[in-house]
Amino acid sequence: GTGDATKAERYVRSEFDFRPAAIIERLGLKRPIYRQTTNYGHFGKPDLPWEHPS
Repeated sequence: GTGDATKAERYVRSEFDFRPAAIIERLGLKRPIYRQTTNYGHFGKPDLPWEHPS
């Protein structure tokens, strides 16, 4: 669109924490469910959330 890019950037920076630790916490990347994706791929495993779309 024709919006002010700097205004949008300021909004995003004020609403989201982009520090690595904050991203890890927000996305739950240390949850052990991701461990099983290291073996034989990450598709077709019924225990994973993306196998059950809402």
